[in-house]
Amino acid sequence: MKKKSIFSFVLALCMLVPACFMLTACKKDNANEQKHEFVADWTYSETEHWHKCKDENCSEVSDKGEHQSDTWIVDAEATCLEDGQRHQECVICGYSFNRESIPHTGHNCGSDHICTICGGLEEGYVAKVSNVDAAAVAFTTFDEALTQLKDNGTLTLYADVTVKNGAEEGNYFKIGERTDKENKTIKTYTIDFGGHTLTSKKGGFDLYANLTLKNGKMVAEARNGIWVQNDAHLKIERDATVECIYNDVKDEGANYAVVATQGAVVDVYGTVHSVYGTALSGNGTSGLGGIVCNIHDGAVVKSDKNVAVYMPNSRELNFLGGTVTGTTAVYIKSGTTTISGGTFDATLETKADYLHNGNGCNATGDTIVIEACGYPGGNPVINITGGTFNKVAEGAVRVAYYTFEENEAVAINIAPSLGIEVSK
Repeated sequence: MKKKSIFSFVLALCMLVPACFMLTACKKDNANEQKHEFVADWTYSETEHWHKCKDENCSEVSDKGEHQSDTWIVDAEATCLEDGQRHQECVICGYSFNRESIPHTGHNCGSDHICTICGGLEEGYVAKVSNVDAAAVAFTTFDEALTQLKDNGTLTLYADVTVKNGAEEGNYFKIGERTDKENKTIKTYTIDFGGHTLTSKKGGFDLYANLTLKNGKMVAEARNGIWVQNDAHLKIERDATVECIYNDVKDEGANYAVVATQGAVVDVYGTVHSVYGTALSGNGTSGLGGIVCNIHDGAVVKSDKNVAVYMPNSRELNFLGGTVTGTTAVYIKSGTTTISGGTFDATLETKADYLHNGNGCNATGDTIVIEACGYPGGNPVINITGGTFNKVAEGAVRVAYYTFEENEAVAINIAPSLGIEVSK
């Protein structure tokens, strides 16, 4: 009985397998020829397309042929300096094939060395000056280009440039003219770095004009980055950086990224950075103050090894936002300081004692330091309504208030919602 059951099971299995195959295999027509059904979607390779048979065990295909197209689709146009991209698309199956680059064209420059297609410069030329009511002119050196910049003109860099010498006064490039205050006409200029870096082996700019910096970086390898003076106005756009990497402890006071003096105005939207010295500083000498500095939302002011912002003789210091980072973030000796926003980070790891330092300052590890010491700009007025204040040194505080001799701050007003108690 048992053998008969096994035999019956095997017989049924043998009948079932062919039946399944008949259900899935390609059918035959009346002439006993195999009939295929093909899927509607195309299958393709890099060169051909076809329809597959619905029977996965069948290798038959239909409508097989090579891709066809007599037109090109441009994915990216070629420019003077950059290759483009294009491809073809099969008119039958829609497959994209024959992807290839479009060779760049190269500049088409005339006698002015400026490309008529893109406005770029002939090889060997690094800067272009565009003055009002005058044709643009190309130059092989930054030095020469700067001398030809006129009121309301723009100097644009087309390559990274390193300036080894040629600076005029005190190893700085002078922009604008120092003039008598009563009969002063301050000119306006723009330097567009064009996404490049201007590196000075000496100092940066000695500024007596209204200057906007944009789209790139200026690096001073020796002395200060920019002196802003004589009622000049420096605007550092969001995409611009001014950096000082000078490290000579014997050359005191010459490793600041930006120094403002003599009624200057500084607006920072971008980045001001010093590796060894203060990033943004005023001048404490009598008669050289009266400056206004505005740190806007998105700005970055940073010193790796020193106080980030030092204002000994300012008229106004306004923090509207941004990030300020230094061993002490901000050190104030005079003028009116208003903090309505921003993040302030003090990075000094060990708290240092307060020490009056004449025309300078010493980082204490406190985030904000207020020192009343009788400076020419008048004892400080402080208004803090917003911001985030961080410190790492044990014993340091977010806002520290120190006095020298008999001096006192005019006012220190801090919004109660910030929960900051002034430490004196």
